[in-house]
Amino acid sequence: MAEIEEILRNRCGRFIFVISKSSVGFDRGGVRNELSVADAVGKKLSDRSFIIPLRIDDTASEDFPIQLHQLHALNFAKGWGEKLSELLDVLDEWDVARETDPPLSLMHGGRT
Repeated sequence: MAEIEEILRNRCGRFIFVISKSSVGFDRGGVRNELSVADAVGKKLSDRSFIIPLRIDDTASEDFPIQLHQLHALNFAKGWGEKLSELLDVLDEWDVARETDPPLSLMHGGRT
């Protein structure tokens, strides 16, 4: 967690939280810890749009973690093409840098 936390606190331009029945389960302590750190970073930056919720299935909004309740989730569950374009537009609008280093999932042997 220490490496992920360091990246969230110091290198993350935006935090995309993928919402699914799996990711919002109460047994997902690590996921909830990462979301908590991202929420703290967003508050420190006074940036309510630091976390970008992205729904990929039919998870009900009342099942979202509390940090996401007042945020607009991009709904990829009904088709991702249009929403992917919207997400990329939002990231460009916020001037989020495109990382040239290997993604975190590759640094951890493909695990997410």
